[in-house]
Amino acid sequence: MIVVMKQSATEEQISRVVKHLLDLGFDPYRSTGKVQTILAAIGERPFDKNDLELFDGVQEVVRISLPYKLASRNSKPENTVIKVKDIELGGSGIAITVRVVASNSFHQVEQIYTRLAQEGVKLATVTLSEKQPSEKQLKEYRAVADSLGLLLVARPKSLQEVAKACHYCDILEVGTLSNRLFLEEASKADKPLIVSRLPSMSIEEVLVLAESVLSLGIEKVIICEQGVRMLDPLIAQSLDISAITAIKRLSHLPVFADPCAAMGRRDRVAPMALAAAVGGVDGLVFDILASNEQYGTPQALTFTQFLELLQQLRLIVSAIGRRLL
Repeated sequence: MIVVMKQSATEEQISRVVKHLLDLGFDPYRSTGKVQTILAAIGERPFDKNDLELFDGVQEVVRISLPYKLASRNSKPENTVIKVKDIELGGSGIAITVRVVASNSFHQVEQIYTRLAQEGVKLATVTLSEKQPSEKQLKEYRAVADSLGLLLVARPKSLQEVAKACHYCDILEVGTLSNRLFLEEASKADKPLIVSRLPSMSIEEVLVLAESVLSLGIEKVIICEQGVRMLDPLIAQSLDISAITAIKRLSHLPVFADPCAAMGRRDRVAPMALAAAVGGVDGLVFDILASNEQYGTPQALTFTQFLELLQQLRLIVSAIGRRLL
């Protein structure tokens, strides 16, 4: 990193910064010009940029090396392709992942899964919680998924649910990993992990988040874009298409997008899903109502709406030389 001292910085202030850099484990090199002094700190050490900028006499701290080396294309120029059974995530195909919401019974979910498989969908999400589904239901989900050729994506809500999810499901969705024990438990299984970029996170922050997973030796990491907050009161939140293209440029990891979570309203989902497909996304996540008569979840599509969108997506991805998984 580079520490730029103010023109008015005293020798004592410069010496204090140099000592702090040495304490952090850096090798500082001083360059004193006619106007100001610049300190070049050599070394790979974690540091708080804001903490350094609070030192008296410091004008600016510039980070030279990326804080997400393992997730960066500098470490791996080619795209990471994650193979789960016979499905490749991050390759030429765009994966369609479905969450069935507002279901009243397992039979209802099974019917949706069957229809999804008939439409060529390969991934289905199961949300784990203390009450639902039980281990017996997970076994049923697993059996149905195997019979239909579906991959199960689990969203465990607690540390206790992680082992169960690893046993019955193919992919884990672990959100923002606020609980490190949660992450460490998930790392024990050789399962792909989906980490989410929430509305309050910058692109760099989600890449650092992915870096923390990769640093545990987990190579199968997927980033999921879930939208950003907007200043316009008419659109509280929107899917950040530019973030998808930026992350794809900066990182080799596959990128999914969740237009339902991002937009919050089903009538705004389809345009953003189509835009994300053109923007280079590797997977799309949709909420689907278990019944066309249920409207309690505003971001979820009816199955009829989902089928219409699926047809539009097939036309779009075919035109750009890709295909739906």
